[in-house]
Amino acid sequence: MNREFPDQVWVMAEISELKTKASGHAYHELVEKDQRTEKIVAKARAKELQDEDQRKKELGLSEEELAFYDILTLHRDAVKN
Repeated sequence: MNREFPDQVWVMAEISELKTKASGHAYHELVEKDQRTEKIVAKARAKELQDEDQRKKELGLSEEELAFYDILTLHRDAVKN
């Protein structure tokens, strides 16, 4: 995508669904609706990643601790009680 659009690209859409994870990552479902009928004419998913250095600072974790934290929060099925 960076090769095809080397400059910044702005996308205008309505957010129809937003999920935020403990890791700071956010997942959006974006839609575009027909102005007359309000029917959805386009839909896309987007992912927003929080800056890793900022996350380390906010959580007070080292790089290794942050990686472990991400495994625990993003892959809950890997954790056995």
